[in-house]
Amino acid sequence: MVHSVRQPAHLSARTPLIALGSLIAVIALVAVLLVVADVVRQLHYMSSELGQVGTRLSALDAMNKKLDKLDTMQAQLAKMDGHLVMVKAGLDQTNAKLGSMDDKIGGLNGKITGLTGQIKSMDTDLRSMKTDIHGMAHKLEGSFLFRGVK
Repeated sequence: MVHSVRQPAHLSARTPLIALGSLIAVIALVAVLLVVADVVRQLHYMSSELGQVGTRLSALDAMNKKLDKLDTMQAQLAKMDGHLVMVKAGLDQTNAKLGSMDDKIGGLNGKITGLTGQIKSMDTDLRSMKTDIHGMAHKLEGSFLFRGVK
């Protein structure tokens, strides 16, 4: 004899609801798992992006340090520029004075050239007079000798 076990009536009406509820729970669980997987993937992506941002910020820090050094150099160059402006003013003043002296020397050079011409002329005159003076000195010596003989 086979006995069949019958389920009570209140359980048989609930069986489709339990199956439907189980199906909804499975779908909800799968949806939650998909959302969790997507969140984990997004967090991983954000983490890698933050790593890249950190690398970029490190590069910017290094650049910032270089810019600070450039600011210091800029201040030194500005100070040096001020000194160079003063030196240039001094050199311009010296150049003006040298130009004035050059003009004076140019005038003196003309005078020296004239004097050189005069000296050459006098030298020529003295050379021509030398022969005359020598002849006269010889004549004077002869005349003294001549007088002493008397």
